[in-house]
Amino acid sequence: MENTIAIVTGASSGIGAAIARTLTEAGATVIGTSRTRADFASLDVMDAASCDALVRDMLAEHGRIDLLVNNAGFAQIGGFDVFTEAEIRAAFETNLFGAMRMTRAVLPAMRAAGTGRIVNICSVVSYLPAPFMGAYAASKHALQGFSTSLDHELRGTGLRSLAVRPGFMRTDIGTNTLSAARTVEGAERVRRAVETSLTRADNPQVVARVVHRLAIHPNPPAVSDAGREASLLNRLHSLLPGRVFDRALRRNFGLS
Repeated sequence: MENTIAIVTGASSGIGAAIARTLTEAGATVIGTSRTRADFASLDVMDAASCDALVRDMLAEHGRIDLLVNNAGFAQIGGFDVFTEAEIRAAFETNLFGAMRMTRAVLPAMRAAGTGRIVNICSVVSYLPAPFMGAYAASKHALQGFSTSLDHELRGTGLRSLAVRPGFMRTDIGTNTLSAARTVEGAERVRRAVETSLTRADNPQVVARVVHRLAIHPNPPAVSDAGREASLLNRLHSLLPGRVFDRALRRNFGLS
């Protein structure tokens, strides 16, 4: 990846930090962004002007952008009707529209160069919606749909749009998850199940390795799973009857 110029959003911790570190170790010049950390490039993906300014500055400094990793995002756990409309919109503004804004900002330069890759960090909830995560699951489902649709649009131009679906990772998502102000039956059991899963989850480095592989692969798949849990769930979802998988999913989250 020598001479590769990469932007990684949400790079101050967790999966984003692992991706930025792995790409740097592979020889790329990585611009890691954060909304709050002063030691990272400043970026608020909810603000189109902020996205445009970052890309404009990076192009002025480096002349091109070869790789964009849309990683910035946050989760929500709680009853759907308990979250406010503003909180639900915030999930989409960050997880979906933030990725769209950054993609829109880098595409003109990538098209002009005739090369470039956009990697969108989705989730297993892109296709296996977890209970009490309605807005989060919907935003990640939409992000995968956007990514794969855009990939069809870009093929043949030298550009690719690729989706990565991690399972639970050992990150601080537990502390960075927005909880509903008022709990409803079952939501707390799901939260505890998620916290338990995080203790035995994969290291985010496994996601970073997938992103690195996609960045250098001559013909990468449009959608890739990352981690043991994601791969296992994909296989089980394909092989098990729907009712059996549904019962197992509910049992895993502590629901009857």
